[in-house]
Amino acid sequence: MHELSIAVQIIEIVHKHLPADQNLSVKKIRLRVGEFTAIIPESLRLCIDTITRETADAGVELEIIEIPAQVKCRQCFSVSKIEPPYLICASCGSQQVDIISGRELLVENIEAE
Repeated sequence: MHELSIAVQIIEIVHKHLPADQNLSVKKIRLRVGEFTAIIPESLRLCIDTITRETADAGVELEIIEIPAQVKCRQCFSVSKIEPPYLICASCGSQQVDIISGRELLVENIEAE
């Protein structure tokens, strides 16, 4: 379950961006998670809940915006949504494609008080 190590890193990233001179607790984290990351949202939520339990961040809300996997074809230049792990243009069937979205794992917003 790689979600546990990702959850730890997310909490570390969040705390690095909070003012050090204030005693703030994190109330909400908004993430952008791409389909290629193979992160299971409910597993990630469980891991965040587990590592923040009995801390000032206990009960933090985790909002996950799922980003679909998309490719751009080098043959017909169309952009299409795909189903990982298949890297095939939906328009012409070419395998000569570039991934343009779906790899994201980004902390987009933090709410703390």
